[in-house]
Amino acid sequence: MSRIFIDDDLLRWEVYASGGKHGTPEEAKIVFHCTNGPAQRARVIKHDGDHAAAQRVVATYTEDELREMLDRAEVLR
Repeated sequence: MSRIFIDDDLLRWEVYASGGKHGTPEEAKIVFHCTNGPAQRARVIKHDGDHAAAQRVVATYTEDELREMLDRAEVLR
């Protein structure tokens, strides 16, 4: 599941959960991909829970909470 939201600069971001598969040591991540700003690199933030918990964050956080999370996210390398 993914969601789209707009930041304060009117950039449109798609956000989705990635990784953290059950039974593996990989951490879940929440990924932000800008859909209308080609110069913007994808960003990621680690999530302490598993993939299902990260999906719940994506589904239930308000747009303001997602914007705050985007501000803390690191550029994906």
